[in-house]
Amino acid sequence: TFFRNEFKTPIERKGDEGKKKALYNLVKPYLLRRTKGQVAKDLPKLTTKVFYSEMEKAQAKWYEAEKSMVRNYILNVFDRKKGQHQVHMLQSLMKLRQLANHTSMAGYEPHEGGKFLDVINHWKTVTKSGHKVLIFSSFVMHLELYRDYFESQGIPFSFLHGSLTSAKKKKEIEKFENDKTNKTFLISIKAGGTGLNLTSADYVFILDP
Repeated sequence: TFFRNEFKTPIERKGDEGKKKALYNLVKPYLLRRTKGQVAKDLPKLTTKVFYSEMEKAQAKWYEAEKSMVRNYILNVFDRKKGQHQVHMLQSLMKLRQLANHTSMAGYEPHEGGKFLDVINHWKTVTKSGHKVLIFSSFVMHLELYRDYFESQGIPFSFLHGSLTSAKKKKEIEKFENDKTNKTFLISIKAGGTGLNLTSADYVFILDP
């Protein structure tokens, strides 16, 4: 009742600028809204670089074999009117996408060449220069490969994925933002899509755009 009489009615019905200003001053400490236009002048110019990785020999061989199976399926079996065939196609494309990232993601014997080593080398170059990095992937299992590498080397990192509780997510964010030795944040695209305010990183790696 107080809010309606003191603010809502005078502002909405009478256009009382004094009441509007008083209300703004009351809620101002609790609101933080920054648009891109407001902060653009404070940000460095965005630079995008695309890197292509060559597959390791065994990886390329398995990829071509999988691709041939998909091609043969399309030529000999595929029927657009049957839903199960469309599902099979999507599954096949997903497997090819995973295999292009890393052999173990598609159920093959692990090979640490190709994209994995390229990413590690780029990561080393950036972090040795004192920069912090966000590493995004659509696949949690892809991020887990880098998690295992960092753990084996005793390298600090944060990891954000969908199965974490809100408390654990907050802890991982604070660890990355406040710990100078922690230069790496692994983030699944699904888990990191909204609600993150990460200011300490100035490089982003998108592993499978």
